[in-house]
Amino acid sequence: MTYYVHFGPTVNQHLRVVASLLTQILTEPAFNVLRTQEQLGYIVSCSPWILPGASEKGLRIVVQSEKTPGYLEERVEAFLDGMKGTIEAMSDELFAEQRSGLEKKWLEIDKNLADEHSRFAAHINSGHWDFLRRTSFSFYLLDFFDATTFTDENDARLLNTITKDDVLALFLTYVHPSSPSRSKFSVHMCSLKPRPKKVSATASREFEALVRKAQLEVDEAKWKESLGDDGTPLLVDFLNYWKQILSSKERGSQLLEVLPELVEKYPVPGEGEDRARSDVTYVQDLKAFKGNLTVSVDPGPMVQWGDLPISRF
Repeated sequence: MTYYVHFGPTVNQHLRVVASLLTQILTEPAFNVLRTQEQLGYIVSCSPWILPGASEKGLRIVVQSEKTPGYLEERVEAFLDGMKGTIEAMSDELFAEQRSGLEKKWLEIDKNLADEHSRFAAHINSGHWDFLRRTSFSFYLLDFFDATTFTDENDARLLNTITKDDVLALFLTYVHPSSPSRSKFSVHMCSLKPRPKKVSATASREFEALVRKAQLEVDEAKWKESLGDDGTPLLVDFLNYWKQILSSKERGSQLLEVLPELVEKYPVPGEGEDRARSDVTYVQDLKAFKGNLTVSVDPGPMVQWGDLPISRF
């Protein structure tokens, strides 16, 4: 599942810088909450996403999981909702650390020729040739060009003027699920291979209740230990175990027939079929959808010919 929210044109320097800082603030908590705490999947990432043409950017959250895409989307939105309070409560010291960390990343000198090539090649491939965006580039040229030429291109210098209110305003406008002005696009990809069904903790409790109601003597601790402690055993393992216990007992076969119904009624969270949502628009006609998209902002020239750096020699 890919969850994308749109920021705007990359040529808007203030938007570009604030969006980069917001993305950095969200990246570590997204991994910690969605992967470590909720264990939604092995692959979880939160990163900036430059759209084809490199003139528009946004925020992308990717989760590869055995859960259904609809469930993953709900968990991502719950995470973003929780981040509202996190950003609001962020101390000035912690915000300064985030800002300093991003500045250090931007000012880091390329470690080798391959890194330098990759950085320049990205601007060449985009067609924008915005080589003067990074302050680190100005360091290479200070001995040859007038450094004041690079002032308007200095993202790192502008970063030092960004406040927490700037980041929060961007978050509430473009990212938070409650924002009426945000643009979100969610891509759901499902495997064609059916997954083996599991028995949820709720279905297990309901089945236990039926066994007790039938007054059948069963060692609950023993069967839970036999099926593992993850709380969601495979249906086939669950059935095989209880067949050995109940097949010789009166009404045992009747109880086993009810189990598939309980599994369908009480599915494991994130499994089964995604429910249709009334608050989203489903893309049915891809061509029509693309035809209704807004044309990207023309980045135009990064500098005028008369504004190019002039050698001191």
